[in-house]
Amino acid sequence: MDTAHILSLFKKGQYLRALICFHQVHKDTKQLSARDLMLRARILSKLGKTAEALEDIDSARLLEGADPDIQVIACALGQEKRPEQTHDIAVQILLSEVSLPSHRKAAIRFLLPERLPLILQTPLKVVDRITLVFPAGEQAKITPREEGDFPEVLGAHRSGDQYIVAQDHYVAKGTDAERIVQIEVGAREKSITVLPFVELDPALIGAGSKKRSRLWIIMPVHDGGKVLERCLDSVLKELKRTAKVRLVIVNDASRERSTEKLLRAVSENRRVTVVHSPRSLGFVGAVNLGLRSIGTGPVLLLNSDTYLPKHTLSRMLEHLNEPDVGTVTPLSNNAGSFSVPEPLTAYKMPSPATVEELAKLAYKQNAGISVDVLNGNGFAMMISEKCLHDTGFLSEDFGAGYYEEVDFCIRASAKGYRHLAAVDCFIGHVGGVTFGEEKKNLISKNGLILSRKYPFHHQAYARYALIDPLKIYRSHLMASTSWRPRKHSGDDALKPQIIREIDLIDKVVIPVLGEVDDVFYSKPFSEIIVLPEDVAEVGAQKLRSPKVIHLQYLREFSQLTLWGTEVEPIAYLDLKNSSQKSVNDFEEIALRLLGVRQDAA
Repeated sequence: MDTAHILSLFKKGQYLRALICFHQVHKDTKQLSARDLMLRARILSKLGKTAEALEDIDSARLLEGADPDIQVIACALGQEKRPEQTHDIAVQILLSEVSLPSHRKAAIRFLLPERLPLILQTPLKVVDRITLVFPAGEQAKITPREEGDFPEVLGAHRSGDQYIVAQDHYVAKGTDAERIVQIEVGAREKSITVLPFVELDPALIGAGSKKRSRLWIIMPVHDGGKVLERCLDSVLKELKRTAKVRLVIVNDASRERSTEKLLRAVSENRRVTVVHSPRSLGFVGAVNLGLRSIGTGPVLLLNSDTYLPKHTLSRMLEHLNEPDVGTVTPLSNNAGSFSVPEPLTAYKMPSPATVEELAKLAYKQNAGISVDVLNGNGFAMMISEKCLHDTGFLSEDFGAGYYEEVDFCIRASAKGYRHLAAVDCFIGHVGGVTFGEEKKNLISKNGLILSRKYPFHHQAYARYALIDPLKIYRSHLMASTSWRPRKHSGDDALKPQIIREIDLIDKVVIPVLGEVDDVFYSKPFSEIIVLPEDVAEVGAQKLRSPKVIHLQYLREFSQLTLWGTEVEPIAYLDLKNSSQKSVNDFEEIALRLLGVRQDAA
């Protein structure tokens, strides 16, 4: 019994049975995935448990907010109870880079006519998608048109006595300059800027400077306050300790005056270059701008919310000596599978003194030791010069960030490069400062992009996580430190919700002995639910199972037998040949024995 079996029951309309099987499959599961929650929400909805269904789908959205499958189900379940919120989710689907045409067509029927027209812009790789949604009868126009532009009818939907029309207009990006497009929908007008498409030629990496360095550090910055200030202080001190290392800061359209002042001050250091972007590029775009601004040599991608302990750069560089090593990533308090003490858990960054202590202990215990891993982590990922030129820029499919380093490492692996965890290094990482509340949706959206590009990666990572080659090094490090890690507040919200009991069965549950098959479920009862004995205990006190009677199923005869306390059976039912009246009579006898019927003979 598995999820496929549960889905099969759901499609057959056997919702209660599907729910019971769901609980049986997950009876030892402490946490549910977003997909599990979505499935249970669909089942609960069919059983009339709307409030519970909405609770589950909300939990699923909390985990995977950008998953269009989950978004569509959230719209379907919430349309009547919360139409305004449902409209907003439908708009998110229409704007999504990862939603399929089927998702976007489904979204139209959840839009509120009174909140139209809509003019929605979604930047894609070589075009921008402009989605127009408006009442039928109004006119929509986009000017000027250029070669490469094309329209597409997305769909239409009747809402009450009004038809809603949705159109997609694909507007080609220029290669040299931005385009200004004028849009008219009914009485509404809007001007939209379409940014140019920049072809990322790997030959541009390292072409921004004639200098060669032992290491280039690229640090995208989008404000950051005291966290940024502390990070830069630790990096500048490490520059003094490590010769021939240069820092390139990419100011990704920071808005705070304190950031401008800080960057102006650090730029006075002759080994620091500040590159300014007038518009926000996101983490990936900022890194790629940095790669076009450096000279030759290996590169360290470093987040602006890290703390760099003493001697970390030289120690990490030691691991790049082998020609087939592509990337090197240190341990941290908040770095996915590189996290200490537990992988995939975000811990609050300890004080700088504690980070220094952890880095010193890691080196004392594991000097010169590295471990092969599946991929690096972009919070502090060092890349060899050859790997960088062979693999190319970070993929801008991942926009503001998350999973872009996984994509890079998969491409590098395909070219024969290895990825290492430098278990003799530790870098502190605050995490979440740059993206804040957007983090969960970015993770969800980019996770979908990654899984579509590399369908094999999920299973590969599952196998890697099962082995967990860094476990022993985490354990040794934690055994030697007084640091007591604290989880990030909100980190639990990124994890699957604990499975909960649901009081949803209003029928009387009667257990049955014997192996059952599909024929067993072919005759519906109206007031009792018949379940195999082991399943009847799922949910414990929630399934009211009487002790005075039970059923026995003889599979070879397709016969159901009702037993009480007597030594002889009380009633028989031929599941293959009996009429619905026989089923009703059989059920009536059972209910009388249980005292549910007060008119018992």
